Amino acid sequence: VKNLTNNNNKRTTSSSSSTQPKLNSMMNIFKKVKLNEKEINTVKDLACSWICRDMRSFKIIEDNGLKQLLQEFVILGSKYGEFDVANALRGADAISDHIYNLANEYRSILKDILQEPLESGCICVSPDLWSDDHKKIPYLSITATFVTKHFEYKIVDLCCKPFLGDDHSGKSLLIAIQKALEPFGIYDLSKLSFMSDRGANLIKALEDYETLFCFPHRINNVLKRAFFQLPVHRIKTNPPATTQPSASTTSVNNLNDSHESASEDEEILQPTKRIRKKKQTKKQSSSTDVNDPMKLDLKDLPVVAREIIETIKQCKKLVRYIKKVLYFFHFKEF
Repeated sequence: VKNLTNNNNKRTTSSSSSTQPKLNSMMNIFKKVKLNEKEINTVKDLACSWICRDMRSFKIIEDNGLKQLLQEFVILGSKYGEFDVANALRGADAISDHIYNLANEYRSILKDILQEPLESGCICVSPDLWSDDHKKIPYLSITATFVTKHFEYKIVDLCCKPFLGDDHSGKSLLIAIQKALEPFGIYDLSKLSFMSDRGANLIKALEDYETLFCFPHRINNVLKRAFFQLPVHRIKTNPPATTQPSASTTSVNNLNDSHESASEDEEILQPTKRIRKKKQTKKQSSSTDVNDPMKLDLKDLPVVAREIIETIKQCKKLVRYIKKVLYFFHFKEF
């Protein structure tokens, strides 16, 4: 949000005044000093003591937020001289309350920024729903991608909060999306474009709006099914003894009774041909496992297939890393 507002301020300043701004006002430039060995060792001792006592990551020393905080203390020290840092630091409750105040302030700023691209139909919203494996809490996140009137491409994380719907149906999900967008002045969803995965509840929620489905998700699922790495999902049904549910019937049931959307495809395919189970001896089953590719382990697949699957795994790791980096830079702006 700060970057968005800074760009607008720079434009208005350059157009309204012909006076060239000073370099120090455009960027923070601080004096370079060379500490002696004793001072450097003192800083390293304090850093090691902090990391070991509080079980912090070594990478925290390289955190930009920590550097900005320490730099601010240096500036205050140059103004007031030596003083107790407890006079500047605030407690956990005060910081927690201030985060809520900052969030409300940034939402108000974003509301004004989004009005022009909203009226121009230049906003694409990407909702996502997933569950925390540890706490078993579902979360809803919404990312907005838009182009400003100056043709600048922007990505903003609007929210990431627990999903409090009555159920995970498409109707409840649509209501949650509408409530999440209201603080930003977005009430008419028909002015938006949507991008989502092919989760059954997301498909149902956004069926009345312009929606594009994530192509990498589809490719990922095709490759998984091609190499028999997707576990079989079974739907409990009570069909008559002589009939078998068709694929189209299963698809309708998925849209109505769906769970939360995940990174994988929620579409469940049922065989149209009835499968009869036969009793087999251990000797016969072992020979069948060798011939049936659906029962092969990863190590028993052809070398080329194993290489492709390993490439997919590495790509997924890379995607997760990129997402973490992007989230880091987004949150750093706040």
